Amino acid sequence: PTPTLNTPQEREGKDVAKSDYNRLATDNKKLERQRGELLVAFKKQLKLIDVLKRQKVHLEAARALQFSESEFLATLETGQA
Repeated sequence: PTPTLNTPQEREGKDVAKSDYNRLATDNKKLERQRGELLVAFKKQLKLIDVLKRQKVHLEAARALQFSESEFLATLETGQA
């Protein structure tokens, strides 16, 4: 048998508890969604950091190659003189 709510206070208490539960459930869903969005943003940032590190390595290699090329051309020019 289900318990009956005899007084208006008991019924009101149940309604308050249900509304609190609904509010908390809504807040929980919102927080879970925000957590997911933050994780996605964090992963994107990690990928961007990786890309920037790779670009830095390529720029350093290009600079070293350019320096070697200019040295080589200078050596050729002095050899021709």
